[in-house]
This record gives sequence, structure tokens and C-alpha cells, in this order.
Amino acid sequence: MQKIVCLILLVLITGYYAISSCQAATKPASAVRFREGYPLKAGSTRGYAKLTVNKSTLKIGEPFTLSFRFRNTGKNGRSFYNPLFNSLISLPAQLVIYDSNKKFIEDLLRFHDGSQRTVEAGDWTFIPPNTNIGTVLGKFKAGYVSWEGHELPPGYYYFQMIYQRAFIQSEAELTEEFDGSELFRSNVVKMQFVK
Repeated sequence: MQKIVCLILLVLITGYYAISSCQAATKPASAVRFREGYPLKAGSTRGYAKLTVNKSTLKIGEPFTLSFRFRNTGKNGRSFYNPLFNSLISLPAQLVIYDSNKKFIEDLLRFHDGSQRTVEAGDWTFIPPNTNIGTVLGKFKAGYVSWEGHELPPGYYYFQMIYQRAFIQSEAELTEEFDGSELFRSNVVKMQFVK
């Protein structure tokens, strides 16, 4: 019985450190700088991401959704890591919000708490050439970020997806080390929050 309990503890501790190291690989908030979007160009891999919003002027507190579409423009199909942003595993991109001066506020997809699992072979999706894949990233509330009760002042805000190299890592590469360095960026979406 003791051996089983020790084995379970070892698995839990190993999983915790694997998840922590994946999250630590992303850039700290102070390192995120505004930059216009640019496409994916890595070896023969090509593509771009387009971010869209359902409404560009909103009253503070009003709900809205952000959606994205990734297009593989390379000559060949290939597998990409977690392209639909399953939150049970580490994400291959950040959804950042900047203020009116284009200063970083927060990664809206940042993992806060709860459970995550280890990465599996099924977490890669094959995307043929000249094919799109996309989803709604979530429901958000205008003027609010994840900090409890923190309301942003009225004004213009900018949203952008920043993809990490993990997006194109193979299973063997990612299992060894999650590469959180920047790979490419989506377009920038400008929104206005009003009283």
C-alpha cells in the first residue's frame, strides 16, 4: 500500500513541475511589448492568425467575444500543437490586451488556477495547406480583466494574439521543453469601452 501511495505522490509531483515549467516558459508581463502583427515563417511552415471581435464599441460591463482563425498557407500540411486552445493543457499563444498607449495590461488566457493534465499525442492537429481552423476564445466583459473587481477606465484598448514556438514543436520537443519564445502575431483589434 505504501508503494502505491508513494507512486501516486511521485506522479502528482512530476505532473505539477511539468505544468509549472510550461507556464514559466512564457514571457513575464514586463517583457511583452506592442508590435504590429506579422505572419508565421519558420522553415517551410507558413501561416497567419486573424483576430476578430463581435462589436468594437461597448459599454463597460457589456459582454463580448473574441474569435480567431489560423490559416496554414504553407505548401504542405502539418501538425500544430493545441490550435483550438484546450485550456486543460498549456496554451501555444497569449491573448494580450494593451491600453490606449499600447502598454501591456494582461494575458487574458493566462492560467490562474484549477487542474491541468500532461500533454498527449492527440493534442496536435493536422492542418492541410490553405486551410483555416479557428474558434471563439471566450466571453469577456468590457472594461474588466481577470483581477477581481478591477475595472479599466473608459478609452481605447488593443487586443492581439501572440503565438509561441510551442505551436510548431513536435511532441518529443515539447515534452522535453515547452518553447515560450515568440513565433508570430495576429492582427491588432482596436476596441472602445465607454461609460
